[in-house]
Amino acid sequence: PMDRLAEALSAADLAVVCLEPGHTGISVPSKAYGVLASGRPILGILDADGEIGQMIKETGCGVLVEPDPGEIAAAIRELAADEEARAAMGEAGRTAFLERYTLAHAAAAYDAALASMLAGEIDARAPRGPRVGGGEDQYAP
Repeated sequence: PMDRLAEALSAADLAVVCLEPGHTGISVPSKAYGVLASGRPILGILDADGEIGQMIKETGCGVLVEPDPGEIAAAIRELAADEEARAAMGEAGRTAFLERYTLAHAAAAYDAALASMLAGEIDARAPRGPRVGGGEDQYAP
């Protein structure tokens, strides 16, 4: 139940956040933000250059691994043996969440973007990124 989500997220010693290769830029594993709020470290099995991969690198809230069973197992064993590192990563994630990723921060970013569009600073019709499916005209209008 949603009223027990915080309890469920904080029950683990390590949270696994993964994203299928090729889905970067199309999807974001949003559970990562709940994990940050819970103060638990993240084992990221995803593109290091994607949104969550960059967040992990920038904040130090976890580790990134390739989708290789041996590498994943080694990272889990290493983190299981190092309670201090897990605590430091969890605290870094919690701090990052409070400083960057709360609903208030998201609302302020949307407000700033909308204000910029209304002021003509951003052309809302300009290409933003790859269109699903690619093709010659690969940018969405």
